[in-house]
Amino acid sequence: MKMIRILVVGIVAIIILGGFLLIKSFTGNTIINNKELNGTEILILKVSIPCPGHAGLIMRELEKINGVVKEVFIMPNMFKVYYNPEETSQEEILNLDIFKEYSAEIVK
Repeated sequence: MKMIRILVVGIVAIIILGGFLLIKSFTGNTIINNKELNGTEILILKVSIPCPGHAGLIMRELEKINGVVKEVFIMPNMFKVYYNPEETSQEEILNLDIFKEYSAEIVK
């Protein structure tokens, strides 16, 4: 009986930890208030990823661009990118190597 309890607690802990990791990877790794988003532009991309599991890969690449302030994954294959137009451009974002493998098109 004690072994079953330990097993159940372990499984619940793994599920909770997994949920936190998913939330972090799908919604960006920083919390930004509206004041910090002032002056940013929004680019919405539709990316041909094979499954939502690839969202983290796309988001990590977007984070590498100076001027990208925040990125948000919208199921199943959309990304909302907040960027500072004084530091980067839509062209620079779309020229990421990752978009040669997973094509991206501007929705807005």
